[in-house]
Amino acid sequence: PNIHKNTNPIDLYRFMYDLGQISSKKNILITDAGSNYYIGGQAWRFERGQVEIASTTNAAMGLSIPLAIGAAVAEPKSQILAVTGDGSLELNIQELKTISHNKFNIKLFVINNGGYVSMHNWADSLFKGRRLDTAADTGDGTLNLKNIAKAFDLKHYLINDVNSIKKDLKKILKDKKPLFVEVITDSRQKIFDAFKD
Repeated sequence: PNIHKNTNPIDLYRFMYDLGQISSKKNILITDAGSNYYIGGQAWRFERGQVEIASTTNAAMGLSIPLAIGAAVAEPKSQILAVTGDGSLELNIQELKTISHNKFNIKLFVINNGGYVSMHNWADSLFKGRRLDTAADTGDGTLNLKNIAKAFDLKHYLINDVNSIKKDLKKILKDKKPLFVEVITDSRQKIFDAFKD
């Protein structure tokens, strides 16, 4: 299938592919769980000496932020490109202050897909759409991410147009300061099974 769609809201395959393509050997790429983890593994090519740190088979929610901090401490000359989901963000949200306080060169890309797209996909495909975590039932959804960034003294940047992804990423990667980047993606994101024909 064509995994690089040019649509709005942004297809996560398009964003992750572009992020991988613009990165270089000075970058450490990080994922944690859900769609960013699955799609990063399918879309990134590692053709210019980039390194990835991930939770691999555990796909642990919330791990991107601590992994990013560890990478920034271990490799202070590298620029960290960490991707996390809007749900995973909440599991280690307090560590955003560690990033801002230490002025780590971490670009945290928070995928705003309306909340828990991977879990919704599982419910729809495995349980015939019977969901337990609907917004009406549990309040499941996305926090105001701009306010979250402000609360932790991080500059907020918004990517919401597929036609400006590359321009936005070039601008973001020039900055040496920590940055909280909200990426608006499709709330009905399809994740392809890499093991099927």
